Amino acid sequence: MFRDALFAREAYRRTWEQLELALTPRQACHTMVALLEMAARDGIEGVLAQRLDALREAGELPDIKLLREEFVPRKTELPRITVEIPPASVYDALLSSEQEVAA
Repeated sequence: MFRDALFAREAYRRTWEQLELALTPRQACHTMVALLEMAARDGIEGVLAQRLDALREAGELPDIKLLREEFVPRKTELPRITVEIPPASVYDALLSSEQEVAA
Protein backbone atom coordinates (compact mmCIF):
# COMPACT_ATOMS: atom_id res chain seq x y z
CA MET A 1 0.00 0.00 0.00
CA PHE A 2 2.74 2.45 0.95
CA ARG A 3 4.69 1.52 -2.15
CA ASP A 4 1.68 2.21 -4.38
CA ALA A 5 1.29 5.69 -2.84
CA LEU A 6 4.93 6.38 -3.67
CA PHE A 7 4.24 6.65 -7.38
CA ALA A 8 2.56 9.80 -8.63
CA ARG A 9 1.11 8.10 -11.70
CA GLU A 10 0.44 4.60 -12.92
CA ALA A 11 3.26 4.92 -15.49
CA TYR A 12 5.82 5.17 -12.70
CA ARG A 13 4.47 2.02 -11.00
CA ARG A 14 4.60 0.09 -14.28
CA THR A 15 8.12 1.36 -14.89
CA TRP A 16 9.12 0.16 -11.43
CA GLU A 17 7.74 -3.28 -12.16
CA GLN A 18 9.68 -3.37 -15.43
CA LEU A 19 12.89 -2.25 -13.70
CA GLU A 20 12.43 -4.81 -10.92
CA LEU A 21 12.28 -7.63 -13.46
CA ALA A 22 15.22 -6.49 -15.59
CA LEU A 23 17.76 -5.05 -13.15
CA THR A 24 19.34 -5.83 -9.81
CA PRO A 25 17.41 -4.39 -6.86
CA ARG A 26 20.07 -1.71 -6.36
CA GLN A 27 20.04 -0.66 -10.05
CA ALA A 28 16.24 -0.64 -10.15
CA CYS A 29 16.05 1.55 -7.02
CA HIS A 30 18.71 3.92 -8.32
CA THR A 31 16.92 4.34 -11.65
CA MET A 32 13.50 4.80 -10.05
CA VAL A 33 14.72 7.38 -7.55
CA ALA A 34 16.43 9.29 -10.36
CA LEU A 35 13.21 9.26 -12.40
CA LEU A 36 11.08 10.46 -9.48
CA GLU A 37 13.61 13.14 -8.59
CA MET A 38 13.75 14.39 -12.17
CA ALA A 39 9.95 14.46 -12.42
CA ALA A 40 9.56 16.45 -9.20
CA ARG A 41 12.54 18.80 -9.54
CA ASP A 42 11.98 19.74 -13.16
CA GLY A 43 8.17 19.76 -13.04
CA ILE A 44 7.84 17.20 -15.83
CA GLU A 45 5.85 14.53 -14.04
CA GLY A 46 3.16 14.26 -16.75
CA VAL A 47 5.34 14.34 -19.85
CA LEU A 48 7.89 12.02 -18.28
CA ALA A 49 5.08 9.57 -17.44
CA GLN A 50 4.02 9.60 -21.10
CA ARG A 51 7.61 9.02 -22.18
CA LEU A 52 8.00 6.14 -19.71
CA ASP A 53 4.85 4.50 -21.05
CA ALA A 54 6.18 4.83 -24.61
CA LEU A 55 9.51 3.27 -23.59
CA ARG A 56 7.74 0.42 -21.78
CA GLU A 57 5.51 -0.28 -24.79
CA ALA A 58 8.62 -0.39 -26.99
CA GLY A 59 10.18 -2.86 -24.56
CA GLU A 60 12.95 -0.43 -23.58
CA LEU A 61 14.23 0.44 -20.14
CA PRO A 62 14.51 4.12 -19.27
CA ASP A 63 18.00 5.55 -19.67
CA ILE A 64 18.42 8.31 -17.10
CA LYS A 65 21.18 10.09 -19.00
CA LEU A 66 19.18 10.21 -22.24
CA LEU A 67 15.99 11.29 -20.45
CA ARG A 68 17.84 14.10 -18.66
CA GLU A 69 19.18 15.33 -21.99
CA GLU A 70 15.71 15.11 -23.53
CA PHE A 71 13.98 16.99 -20.73
CA VAL A 72 16.70 19.38 -19.62
CA PRO A 73 15.28 22.87 -19.17
CA ARG A 74 16.27 24.96 -22.15
CA LYS A 75 18.05 28.20 -21.44
CA THR A 76 16.28 31.14 -22.95
CA GLU A 77 17.75 34.51 -23.61
CA LEU A 78 16.18 37.29 -21.62
CA PRO A 79 15.06 40.36 -23.56
CA ARG A 80 17.06 43.52 -23.12
CA ILE A 81 15.04 46.24 -21.46
CA THR A 82 16.12 49.86 -21.55
CA VAL A 83 14.59 52.20 -19.01
CA GLU A 84 14.90 55.89 -19.69
CA ILE A 85 14.47 58.02 -16.59
CA PRO A 86 13.03 61.43 -17.41
CA PRO A 87 14.58 64.55 -15.93
CA ALA A 88 13.14 65.78 -12.60
CA SER A 89 11.81 68.91 -14.29
CA VAL A 90 9.10 66.79 -15.94
CA TYR A 91 7.76 65.93 -12.50
CA ASP A 92 7.91 69.59 -11.46
CA ALA A 93 5.63 70.41 -14.38
CA LEU A 94 3.10 67.91 -13.06
CA LEU A 95 3.14 69.52 -9.61
CA SER A 96 2.46 73.02 -10.96
CA SER A 97 -0.51 71.82 -13.04
CA GLU A 98 -1.96 70.07 -9.97
CA GLN A 99 -1.74 73.29 -7.95
CA GLU A 100 -3.62 75.19 -10.71
CA VAL A 101 -6.46 72.61 -10.61
CA ALA A 102 -6.74 72.87 -6.81
CA ALA A 103 -7.03 76.71 -6.89
